[in-house]
Amino acid sequence: MAKCWCASGFKWLPLVRLESSRSIVVVVVVVVVVVVSYVIETVVVVVVVVVVVVVVVVVVSYVAETVVVEVLVAAAAAAVAVVVSCPISSHKRKRSKAAQLAAIADVV
Repeated sequence: MAKCWCASGFKWLPLVRLESSRSIVVVVVVVVVVVVSYVIETVVVVVVVVVVVVVVVVVVSYVAETVVVEVLVAAAAAAVAVVVSCPISSHKRKRSKAAQLAAIADVV
């Protein structure tokens, strides 16, 4: 029999009397169920957070890669347009700036 210190009379009073081993088994089962449910809930939350983080990282990296590739392609096209529009020899007629910009805009 378990006892507790009672503040009113400073006497030892019975707190809980476990009559049989069945009561102990019930208490142990309840504690195990509570702990297991808490662990499962924690694991589910952690798994969901990890999945969300992985999806965000994959989407952001894909978008960043796509944007970088598009910028590089546009820059390469502009560079090719500038090189093509430059005169090869000095005796060829030079294009005006407006014509060069129009050629770059056509390529891009």
